[in-house]
Amino acid sequence: MIASVLPAYSLFFVGPDLSGARYVYFAAAGFGLLIAEAVGAITPTRAWSSVVGAAIGVGLSVSLALNLQPWLRTADLVEMMRRAVLSGGDVNAAVIGWQARHPRGLVIKDGVPDSYQGVWVFRNGYPEFVKSAGNR
Repeated sequence: MIASVLPAYSLFFVGPDLSGARYVYFAAAGFGLLIAEAVGAITPTRAWSSVVGAAIGVGLSVSLALNLQPWLRTADLVEMMRRAVLSGGDVNAAVIGWQARHPRGLVIKDGVPDSYQGVWVFRNGYPEFVKSAGNR
């Protein structure tokens, strides 16, 4: 997978946290083709291929549901902070209240939520968020 994107490697900045490495996802399409060929070669009938395909679909759906949780929690944090800005309340109190429900994983830098379990919150743009949330 990585070898397929090496010719384009110098065109993209890839930081130590792999934040710029999203172009590697294009190579993952080949992995899906490989799995499809393997399932077709291993299963004796179309019915078994359908069963294996459905099992893979269920497994991927469960994986997506698990990996989506940090993103949904981060969206909840941003929404709580937006409501605090709109109501003129204390944004820090909103963050503390959110942390009481989700005690692990929030990284705060300089008093601003930076990331939660790998999901960037306000890595940049916090002043703009406060300004735009206050203008609604």
